[in-house]
Amino acid sequence: GGNAVVYGMTGSGKSMFVSALIYSLCRHHSPEELNIYCLDFAAEASRMFSAMPQVGDVIVGGDDEKIHNLMQLLQDEISMRRKILSAYAGSLDVYRSENKNVNLPNIVVLVDNYTAFAEGYEAYDDLMYQVIREGPRFGIYTLITAITSTSLRYRLSQCFKQIFCMQMPDKSDYSLLRRAHSPHRQRPVPQRKRAGIPDCHPAARRYAQPLSGHAKDCKRDGKQLEGQPRPEDPHPAGYGDAGTCVGRQNPGAAEPCAHWH
Repeated sequence: GGNAVVYGMTGSGKSMFVSALIYSLCRHHSPEELNIYCLDFAAEASRMFSAMPQVGDVIVGGDDEKIHNLMQLLQDEISMRRKILSAYAGSLDVYRSENKNVNLPNIVVLVDNYTAFAEGYEAYDDLMYQVIREGPRFGIYTLITAITSTSLRYRLSQCFKQIFCMQMPDKSDYSLLRRAHSPHRQRPVPQRKRAGIPDCHPAARRYAQPLSGHAKDCKRDGKQLEGQPRPEDPHPAGYGDAGTCVGRQNPGAAEPCAHWH
């Protein structure tokens, strides 16, 4: 598990890739296990997840009030979890092993096009750094997209355990990302406009078609979200190792930003 960053030039498939990851998390984890909050400063592809019960809200650029509310919620959540875990040597695993009937959901924060977010909301730079740096200790993980590694400040770039590399603007960019998973970095992007599917992770193509309709399935099939056995996925698309670190959690869906104060 841990934070993850996806690098790639415009049109390389970053948004489709993270959409596949979010879809996989929603498919395999109930709202009691996982809450997701999306900050979409790219193509607003995350809107397709707005009806998912695991998704608290999808926030786009310009919605200053909701962005402020989300930043406040994350800050409060870290403070609350730090206080709770102080009695368990600061370990989330120890807390969950000794409090199996107490729910504490993992949280995933998606920031699609982090550069645009950082430029438009500089006042939250230090707070986001705190969330990204300290969050994993408390079950709060951040997934962001950026064009190149130079799009992030050095101190921020060091906080990402997992790096995924799509097609980069220049070949020299790959030498800066030696830890990156980059299965497509040397491939061209053929017939993108005609096919309508960017050259990205195969999982993104696999889930490209059913994404928009899955929210209805979640709401209709309540049993699946209440801990009943879920169908085996022959081709699971995981958020790195995050799929294995989701624990027992809060009842009910993620809290929407509109209700925050």
